[in-house]
Amino acid sequence: MRIGIDIDDVVCDTYGILVRKLSKYYKVDINKLINNPRAIGYYESTIANYKDFARSYYEQLIRDAPLKPRVVFYLNKLKEAGHDLIFITARSSFEFTDPYRLTVDYFHKHRIPYDKIIVEAFNKPEVCLREGVRVMIDDYGANLALMESVGVIPIIMTMPYNKDEHYKYRASNWQEIYEIIQEL
Repeated sequence: MRIGIDIDDVVCDTYGILVRKLSKYYKVDINKLINNPRAIGYYESTIANYKDFARSYYEQLIRDAPLKPRVVFYLNKLKEAGHDLIFITARSSFEFTDPYRLTVDYFHKHRIPYDKIIVEAFNKPEVCLREGVRVMIDDYGANLALMESVGVIPIIMTMPYNKDEHYKYRASNWQEIYEIIQEL
Protein backbone atom coordinates (compact mmCIF):
# COMPACT_ATOMS: atom_id res chain seq x y z
CA MET A 1 0.00 0.00 0.00
CA ARG A 2 1.18 3.55 -0.71
CA ILE A 3 1.10 5.58 2.49
CA GLY A 4 1.20 9.39 2.48
CA ILE A 5 2.84 10.92 5.51
CA ASP A 6 3.08 14.56 6.54
CA ILE A 7 6.35 15.46 8.24
CA ASP A 8 5.96 18.27 10.75
CA ASP A 9 4.26 17.05 13.92
CA VAL A 10 3.79 13.60 12.43
CA VAL A 11 7.41 12.48 12.00
CA CYS A 12 9.07 15.17 14.10
CA ASP A 13 7.92 17.59 16.79
CA THR A 14 8.12 21.02 15.21
CA TYR A 15 5.02 22.85 16.39
CA GLY A 16 6.08 23.14 20.03
CA ILE A 17 9.52 24.53 19.23
CA LEU A 18 8.09 26.86 16.59
CA VAL A 19 5.42 28.22 18.94
CA ARG A 20 8.01 28.90 21.64
CA LYS A 21 10.16 30.81 19.13
CA LEU A 22 7.16 32.72 17.71
CA SER A 23 5.99 33.67 21.19
CA LYS A 24 9.38 35.01 22.14
CA TYR A 25 10.09 36.72 18.80
CA TYR A 26 6.70 38.48 18.52
CA LYS A 27 6.22 38.91 22.29
CA VAL A 28 2.90 37.07 22.20
CA ASP A 29 1.51 34.96 25.05
CA ILE A 30 2.32 31.36 24.17
CA ASN A 31 -1.19 30.31 25.26
CA LYS A 32 -2.62 32.29 22.33
CA LEU A 33 -0.49 30.26 19.94
CA ILE A 34 -0.41 26.74 21.33
CA ASN A 35 -3.81 25.57 20.09
CA ASN A 36 -3.62 27.05 16.60
CA PRO A 37 -1.67 25.21 13.88
CA ARG A 38 -1.60 28.36 11.77
CA ALA A 39 -0.38 30.66 14.51
CA ILE A 40 0.43 33.49 12.11
CA GLY A 41 -3.05 34.97 12.71
CA TYR A 42 -2.29 35.59 16.37
CA TYR A 43 0.46 38.13 16.10
CA GLU A 44 0.65 41.49 14.45
CA SER A 45 3.08 41.26 11.59
CA THR A 46 3.20 41.70 7.87
CA ILE A 47 3.77 38.69 5.64
CA ALA A 48 7.16 40.19 4.76
CA ASN A 49 8.14 40.24 8.43
CA TYR A 50 6.89 36.69 8.82
CA LYS A 51 8.99 35.63 5.84
CA ASP A 52 12.02 37.26 7.48
CA PHE A 53 11.23 35.38 10.68
CA ALA A 54 10.77 32.10 8.81
CA ARG A 55 13.96 32.48 6.79
CA SER A 56 15.90 33.44 9.95
CA TYR A 57 14.72 30.63 12.21
CA TYR A 58 12.80 27.81 10.50
CA GLU A 59 15.74 26.03 8.93
CA GLN A 60 17.62 25.69 12.22
CA LEU A 61 14.45 24.80 14.11
CA ILE A 62 13.64 22.10 11.55
CA ARG A 63 17.20 20.73 11.53
CA ASP A 64 17.04 20.37 15.31
CA ALA A 65 13.45 19.13 15.60
CA PRO A 66 13.23 15.98 17.70
CA LEU A 67 11.73 12.86 16.17
CA LYS A 68 8.43 11.47 17.42
CA PRO A 69 9.12 8.52 19.72
CA ARG A 70 9.85 5.28 17.83
CA VAL A 71 8.91 6.78 14.47
CA VAL A 72 11.93 5.31 12.66
CA PHE A 73 11.25 1.88 14.16
CA TYR A 74 7.66 1.86 12.89
CA LEU A 75 8.50 3.38 9.51
CA ASN A 76 11.03 0.57 9.03
CA LYS A 77 8.38 -1.99 10.02
CA LEU A 78 6.02 -0.50 7.41
CA LYS A 79 8.79 -0.71 4.77
CA GLU A 80 9.55 -4.32 5.77
CA ALA A 81 5.84 -5.11 5.32
CA GLY A 82 6.11 -3.86 1.73
CA HIS A 83 4.48 -0.45 2.02
CA ASP A 84 5.65 2.58 0.01
CA LEU A 85 6.29 5.66 2.15
CA ILE A 86 5.49 8.91 0.34
CA PHE A 87 6.23 11.98 2.47
CA ILE A 88 3.99 14.88 1.49
CA THR A 89 4.68 18.26 3.08
CA ALA A 90 3.75 21.89 2.54
CA ARG A 91 7.31 22.95 3.44
CA SER A 92 7.97 25.63 0.87
CA SER A 93 10.54 27.98 -0.57
CA PHE A 94 8.67 30.81 1.18
CA GLU A 95 10.01 29.51 4.50
CA PHE A 96 13.11 27.60 3.46
CA THR A 97 15.94 28.20 1.03
CA ASP A 98 15.63 24.65 -0.30
CA PRO A 99 12.83 22.71 1.43
CA TYR A 100 13.56 19.50 -0.46
CA ARG A 101 17.29 19.42 0.38
CA LEU A 102 16.57 20.37 4.02
CA THR A 103 14.11 17.49 4.30
CA VAL A 104 16.33 14.92 2.58
CA ASP A 105 19.27 15.90 4.79
CA TYR A 106 17.10 15.54 7.91
CA PHE A 107 15.86 12.12 6.76
CA HIS A 108 19.40 10.92 6.06
CA LYS A 109 20.66 12.26 9.39
CA HIS A 110 17.94 10.33 11.24
CA ARG A 111 17.92 7.30 8.92
CA ILE A 112 14.26 7.74 8.06
CA PRO A 113 13.23 5.38 5.27
CA TYR A 114 11.30 6.85 2.34
CA ASP A 115 10.33 6.13 -1.22
CA LYS A 116 9.54 9.70 -2.20
CA ILE A 117 9.50 13.19 -0.68
CA ILE A 118 7.18 15.83 -2.10
CA VAL A 119 7.53 19.42 -0.87
CA GLU A 120 5.36 22.46 -1.56
CA ALA A 121 2.30 20.20 -1.52
CA PHE A 122 -0.43 22.77 -1.00
CA ASN A 123 -3.23 20.51 -2.24
CA LYS A 124 -2.55 17.23 -0.49
CA PRO A 125 -5.67 15.39 -1.73
CA GLU A 126 -4.59 16.12 -5.31
CA VAL A 127 -1.05 14.93 -4.57
CA CYS A 128 -2.41 11.75 -2.97
CA LEU A 129 -4.52 11.01 -6.04
CA ARG A 130 -1.61 11.64 -8.41
CA GLU A 131 0.72 9.42 -6.33
CA GLY A 132 -1.79 6.61 -5.76
CA VAL A 133 -1.73 7.10 -1.99
CA ARG A 134 -4.26 4.93 -0.14
CA VAL A 135 -3.75 6.28 3.42
CA MET A 136 -2.69 9.79 4.51
CA ILE A 137 -1.31 10.55 7.97
CA ASP A 138 -1.41 14.23 8.93
CA ASP A 139 -1.87 16.43 11.99
CA TYR A 140 -3.82 19.16 10.24
CA GLY A 141 -7.51 18.43 9.90
CA ALA A 142 -8.03 20.72 6.91
CA ASN A 143 -5.64 18.51 4.95
CA LEU A 144 -7.52 15.39 5.98
CA ALA A 145 -11.07 16.70 5.62
CA LEU A 146 -11.10 16.15 1.85
CA MET A 147 -9.20 12.87 1.84
CA GLU A 148 -12.20 10.56 2.13
CA SER A 149 -13.96 12.34 -0.72
CA VAL A 150 -11.08 11.38 -3.03
CA GLY A 151 -10.86 7.80 -1.71
CA VAL A 152 -7.91 8.28 0.64
CA ILE A 153 -8.19 7.01 4.22
CA PRO A 154 -7.22 9.78 6.68
CA ILE A 155 -5.39 9.12 9.93
CA ILE A 156 -5.01 12.15 12.18
CA MET A 157 -2.02 12.46 14.51
CA THR A 158 -3.34 13.94 17.74
CA MET A 159 -2.04 17.40 18.61
CA PRO A 160 -3.42 20.02 21.03
CA TYR A 161 -4.96 21.99 18.17
CA ASN A 162 -6.88 19.05 16.63
CA LYS A 163 -8.15 17.17 19.68
CA ASP A 164 -11.77 18.21 19.01
CA GLU A 165 -11.77 17.10 15.36
CA HIS A 166 -13.45 13.78 14.64
CA TYR A 167 -11.97 11.17 12.35
CA LYS A 168 -12.52 7.44 12.25
CA TYR A 169 -8.78 6.89 12.64
CA ARG A 170 -6.87 8.88 15.23
CA ALA A 171 -3.46 8.10 16.68
CA SER A 172 -1.39 9.60 19.47
CA ASN A 173 1.82 7.80 18.57
CA TRP A 174 3.48 5.69 15.90
CA GLN A 175 2.59 2.37 17.48
CA GLU A 176 -1.08 3.30 17.11
CA ILE A 177 -0.52 4.40 13.51
CA TYR A 178 1.18 1.09 12.75
CA GLU A 179 -1.68 -0.87 14.34
CA ILE A 180 -4.30 1.08 12.33
CA ILE A 181 -2.44 0.41 9.08
CA GLN A 182 -2.16 -3.29 9.99
CA GLU A 183 -5.97 -3.40 10.37
CA LEU A 184 -6.51 -1.77 6.97
